[in-house]
Amino acid sequence: MGIRRFVSSGPRWLRITAATALAAGVIAGTAAIAVRVLAPAEVSTTQAGPFPAASEQPGPGVRGVLTSAPLVVAGQLRIYAATRQVRADGPVDAKTERSPYWSYRRWPEQLVGVVVTGDTVVSRWSDGQLVGLDGLTGEVRWRTPGPEPIDSGYTGGRTGADIVYRPHGLHTANPPGGTPVLIAGNSTEVRGFDAATGRELWQARYDRPNCRATGFTTTGGAFLTVDVCATEEPPVELYDVTTGAMTRWQPEEARKPLQVTGVSCAAAASDCPAVRILSAGARRGWSTAGPTPVPVPALDPPTALVAGDTVVAPGDDPTTVVATSLDGGAPRWSRDVDTTAPTGTPAPSGPAVAGLSVPPVRLLASQPGRLHLLVTGGQLVTLDPATGAELSRSVLTVGITNRQKTDWQPGHVYAEAGLVCIERLPHEGDPEGTDPGGFFVVQPMILAGT
Repeated sequence: MGIRRFVSSGPRWLRITAATALAAGVIAGTAAIAVRVLAPAEVSTTQAGPFPAASEQPGPGVRGVLTSAPLVVAGQLRIYAATRQVRADGPVDAKTERSPYWSYRRWPEQLVGVVVTGDTVVSRWSDGQLVGLDGLTGEVRWRTPGPEPIDSGYTGGRTGADIVYRPHGLHTANPPGGTPVLIAGNSTEVRGFDAATGRELWQARYDRPNCRATGFTTTGGAFLTVDVCATEEPPVELYDVTTGAMTRWQPEEARKPLQVTGVSCAAAASDCPAVRILSAGARRGWSTAGPTPVPVPALDPPTALVAGDTVVAPGDDPTTVVATSLDGGAPRWSRDVDTTAPTGTPAPSGPAVAGLSVPPVRLLASQPGRLHLLVTGGQLVTLDPATGAELSRSVLTVGITNRQKTDWQPGHVYAEAGLVCIERLPHEGDPEGTDPGGFFVVQPMILAGT
């Protein structure tokens, strides 16, 4: 006799007792499931299968298109961000995103920042927790509580670009002669951590909360931020990334308020070799390679950038770029860039945008030994920053579907390990060719070898 038949045919008191027990069992089971699903959890999945084989795509040209914005760790794997997950795939120039080689999840916390230093991947979460992962295996190396994050939750959108390229209040630093440091802060405090172990090195509370603009680290070993509430004292604060010792600095001839932006920084506004300061309508460039910023007039133009120990800026002619020394400003080279579109390059796919003027040569990014330009016709041109010699040239077109789509504008640009990854955005005011997410195409990140 089944339980249901027994319960329905037995005495009334027995039916009530059995029904009550059954209901209690159902509730208990549901509660158990709820606890299992809803309880806070950390899930680390490490080294899923053999290590991704090295790429077989040598030379310059488009390697693939991605939906998510990647970071490169140790030149071997790509790191991505999602709402509650950090994950890795490889090889670094695979044509598309692949099944995760490792992943790390936390629930119900949300991811608010990811940085890479050496072979360590550090994630920051909405509860302030900092987690250091082995970038090649996904194994947890360390955990430590950090300052309350500026963002209360994930802000990366579909691509995760803001989480990996521009996380708020999270930076790395490689001080001269020192070991890598992690900087984490918010509007009331900033702290320094040993990036390899998570050990806290120092902490500093701001004397005036909610008065600091978002900062960045410099190649000279400082964390630079601006006290926007400063009245009498110099507004720029420079914290030694190893000790936390702070000095204040006032740019020559600058008046408050100041707007300070990093120049040619690595991801997460880190290791910036220079800054550009806007004050009273005047813009000046400064080298931050030493302990105190030094003026560099060649960095005054808004599009000038730094490549190693060289400053590269647009010339008087829109197709010319000129290079000078970062230290001293001595002339190094000048180059007229060939802007002729290769034979067979398609015309722009969409209609002309009213009032839009795109320069034929744009300084895009730099990485050790490479200077990258975006040239007419969607061409990626790479120069040797020491000599100006052209190292490679390719057209940023993909397959049949996307072949005509070169009339986009660059958003985030990430250059690492000989690769360049560009976020493709539509021109402002141009609705043609966009997808519902506000990007130029469904897979907005284009990855190219140089």
